[in-house]
Amino acid sequence: MRVAAKTASLALMLALPATAALAQQVQTPASARVTEIDAIADLLFDSNVARSDLPTAVQRRLKLSDEIISPGVNFSFARPFGPETFFVNGSAKYLFHRVNTILDRENIDVGGGFTGRLARCQETATGEYAIHQSDLSEIGVGVVSNTLAVTSVGGSVACGRPTGFGANASVMQNWRRNSAPLLTQVDSNSLAVQGSLVYQRP
Repeated sequence: MRVAAKTASLALMLALPATAALAQQVQTPASARVTEIDAIADLLFDSNVARSDLPTAVQRRLKLSDEIISPGVNFSFARPFGPETFFVNGSAKYLFHRVNTILDRENIDVGGGFTGRLARCQETATGEYAIHQSDLSEIGVGVVSNTLAVTSVGGSVACGRPTGFGANASVMQNWRRNSAPLLTQVDSNSLAVQGSLVYQRP
């Protein structure tokens, strides 16, 4: 989940180097009570699980094609409390491979937070945790099984009138951790801070 503020036009931008987490946007829930839980079970035929050519797949001791079954749940909760709305949503499933069982892994993405309003400012705070098997096209041939865990926390505030000048600010902290010993050296922490002045007209 990511944080975004709606603005009409940008007058001034002061920002540190952006990260992928800050660049994406989060859909915060409407101010309504929401409870949704869906049980799912997907069956997928993948003609190239290895995400590579055949020689590379053989080097990794993988078969190119495989069938994958992934039971799990999707869920979404939102609860308004006065001007604030608290929310949690995401999905949790487990991927079973018929042939390449070394790639069997949990696939979880859970996020939550709250939105609120104080005077002429709207505040949003979010957090997300995601864990899954790394995409094999993004890691070296020497690694096959790697669990990537990404944790993010952030917040934003947007202040201003419907017409006139306003100010926005946001901050996002991100942690990435790998399970494979060869990839722990690329574990990373990143912090992105962004501020802007805006002018809005209906």
